[in-house]
Amino acid sequence: MGNEKKIAKKKDFENYYNCISSLKTRIGDLALKNTQNDIDELKIFFVNLQTKATRNGIFITLNSIQNIPDYRIFISMCSELINVNIEFDNPSADVMGEGPYTFFYFIYQNPKKVKDVLNCAYRIYSHFKKNTHKVLEYLFRLGESLIICHSEYDENLTTYMDFFIRRAENFLLGFCTIQRLLVNMHHNSFITILTSIENMIPTNGDMHCGGKVPYFITDSINQFIYKPRDMRLDTIIMELLAFSNTFLEEKIKLPVLATYLLPDNTGFMDIAVHAQEMDEEQAKSYFLKFGALLCFAKLFGIDDLHYENIMATEQGPIIIDLECALNPNSIRTKVITDKALGFLKQAFISKKRENATFLVNNNIFPLTYWKEYIYEGFAKAAQCFKNHTQEFIDKYSDFMHQPYSYCYRIVPIITGEFYIHMHSMINEPSFITQQRINDICQSTIEYLNKFIFNNMIQNHLNLNLLFQNIYYSMRSGEIPLFQLSATIDTKENIYYMGYINNQPFFKNPIIVNTLSAFKKELEHKINWLNSDEAMSSLIKFITY
Repeated sequence: MGNEKKIAKKKDFENYYNCISSLKTRIGDLALKNTQNDIDELKIFFVNLQTKATRNGIFITLNSIQNIPDYRIFISMCSELINVNIEFDNPSADVMGEGPYTFFYFIYQNPKKVKDVLNCAYRIYSHFKKNTHKVLEYLFRLGESLIICHSEYDENLTTYMDFFIRRAENFLLGFCTIQRLLVNMHHNSFITILTSIENMIPTNGDMHCGGKVPYFITDSINQFIYKPRDMRLDTIIMELLAFSNTFLEEKIKLPVLATYLLPDNTGFMDIAVHAQEMDEEQAKSYFLKFGALLCFAKLFGIDDLHYENIMATEQGPIIIDLECALNPNSIRTKVITDKALGFLKQAFISKKRENATFLVNNNIFPLTYWKEYIYEGFAKAAQCFKNHTQEFIDKYSDFMHQPYSYCYRIVPIITGEFYIHMHSMINEPSFITQQRINDICQSTIEYLNKFIFNNMIQNHLNLNLLFQNIYYSMRSGEIPLFQLSATIDTKENIYYMGYINNQPFFKNPIIVNTLSAFKKELEHKINWLNSDEAMSSLIKFITY
């Protein structure tokens, strides 16, 4: 698009100095001199390799400053604005062909909103200081899209920045809610570190339920990740992992992360440290355990095993997000591969640096390179589960009889598609947006019909609530959170209740199974994992 990065030329310098001269006239030369180092930092940024769009965005920003208070606000966070830099690993995702994208590029795209955006950025800066640029990068991105107009003929550009501001406000609401909750609980021994908000660093996790994302929580000794969702399922799975390790032979024992539940059932998880590189022997041990983990995941219905949700560590692979575990359909399904595992496999093939991938001899090898170790680990774990079938069934039954329900997440369409819809909604007519939301509702119904309730679900749904929650979530820049809770009554009937953003969207709980029937399904799955059919499915996943 003719917007490649270039060193500033004579004309650029002239324009810059004219802009600074006008700024001096408006706010006074003395105010500028008092912050000369800060304005010099902007000058260096301007002079270095930049796109035309970024330089024009700097001019628009400087020209918007009309008084000393505005100038001081801008200068206080200028360094963080300069650090905003969004690049795509996949070049085809850079639709405009104008990356890398800077903060000032977005100003250039939305010049009418410059003051609103600067005020919004300053609110973020007041909370996150040196991490402000990371937050802004997160808020400007929607999956593999950016909050920009992809059509050079679209004249209504301000709608994109309106969306950014809504998303930022939603994010700040979530942050303040979480901060208040955690600080109020600081008397708990493992969260005394939360007396200072500087210890809260947001992750790039998807936003749900009022702008909430996971946060890294650190002090001088410990580091945790706080997850603002129901963490009971994570705790259950980690208990099941620890239970499995009492039977698994030493070389395929799986690492277990500690979790800490809070009274509202949100909680903390220990940080898993990514091993970016391993030697050959470490890698062989890793993939033995990877095979065992894959068998464990298939037994206990753990979906969403993509390249971000498995962390490669020196102790072995660790699933760091377990909200999609204990899915009854996955427990019933007799196949190894799925869409998420396909993404994981592709990450190794394309040599992508992700949580799940790591270097061996300065190379990322495809899963086929390690197939014999994966097969061995899987087969040994499957035999272990077979040898202790009753113990595992009893252990699962114990969880079902606990006096609380657990929620597992369902994903009626993949996360990336939510972001695609979200981006398209920003500037389209309302009737098209309504059709998009209707399509997502229908996908949700089809998912539940096919996998959970055997074509009986539609009459049990509050469709208005479902539609409204999807719409308001996506309008605010977050992904609606769909969950199912499972409870058991005195007759051992298993009931399910559907939730969207923590609100029930089933009219009443629905009986979908009995505990005795589910135990049989679990036993059938253990038998299947030891079959030639399961090994054939694993081989197909790894090699084809």
